[in-house]
Amino acid sequence: HASFSLGLHELVPVTLAIDGAAMESTALTASSFPAQSTTLLMGSSGSGKSHLALHAALRAVQSDHLAVWLRCDEYERGRLSSLLARAVAPFSTEPPVALFQKALDLGLTILVVLDGLNECFDTVRKQLLEQLSALRLRVPSAVLITSTIRPQLPDSVAVREAVLTPPGGNERATILRSHGLPTGASVPEAFRTPFELSLAAKCFHELSGNASQSELLDTYIRLSGASEEVRFGLRIIAGQMDNNLQMSLSSADAYAGLRRGGVTAVAIDQTMAF
Repeated sequence: HASFSLGLHELVPVTLAIDGAAMESTALTASSFPAQSTTLLMGSSGSGKSHLALHAALRAVQSDHLAVWLRCDEYERGRLSSLLARAVAPFSTEPPVALFQKALDLGLTILVVLDGLNECFDTVRKQLLEQLSALRLRVPSAVLITSTIRPQLPDSVAVREAVLTPPGGNERATILRSHGLPTGASVPEAFRTPFELSLAAKCFHELSGNASQSELLDTYIRLSGASEEVRFGLRIIAGQMDNNLQMSLSSADAYAGLRRGGVTAVAIDQTMAF
């Protein structure tokens, strides 16, 4: 489970509604993921879905689960097997299904995490879910999905729904302190999501008192040491989001915009990894 915990920031509890009941987000990491269960974790872009899912997967690994992390933006139509193979390759030479079967024989529960399901086009998303259902018929598995939208899941699937809400006053302060904001300091109220707050804490000394989200991102990019071409690529993506009034882009749309903008292949990879 070292790959899950490497560089992972501590989990700061925020409010999470599980099937309509408000509780701390730590409730998800403390819960179990029984075989064939499906958990849908939703929230706006930057709300901390992937971060919470990583902590949940790490906790599951420590509690007799084999967790497999799949990035949905890497899924190729009809090729779930390739996505699974890439996910397990750093840890095992076994084919994924064979590895899962050995884990089941040892009494472990398989947990498949689909991170960023909203980043797939509708038709591709449908095929991914169909292939996952077929896999679960062969290998009983729990599934944890992160998404900014509510996907269309098979009617036969019982779903536990968890929704992250924007952090309140005390939660904001705790998040900012965890990322190093000096005691007594504050950041503009315009920064609302955990992601924005984490950047604001890191860039605090460079920001003006009425800085906007775009100024925050510009400051973070400048301080990160990214090359000029990567900064250019990130500005293209930011422009796409502004023009489309979106808080996030699918990987396909981002790649297309970068190619149209004349960004080199190497810089596109660096920009997308930023």
